[in-house]
Amino acid sequence: MAIKKWGRKEGLSFRHEEHNSVILRCNALFDEIIKKYRNEKVLIISHDAFIKKILKELVPDLNEKTLQNTPLTSLILLENT
Repeated sequence: MAIKKWGRKEGLSFRHEEHNSVILRCNALFDEIIKKYRNEKVLIISHDAFIKKILKELVPDLNEKTLQNTPLTSLILLENT
């Protein structure tokens, strides 16, 4: 994968990414990780905004106040749930 430069000339902008786009990208990432690294430990480093979006998608009833300064140390895939 090539790293792209930011800016109008290169086709990338500093606009806010839409929620659905983030979720689709995250799901694709998780699918790839599950496929390649099943039954292995994987370290993913991200910023809190991304983690909050994913947690809200996985657990919609979470209270926004509980997502302040959100570290996530484990996310466990349970088969057939």
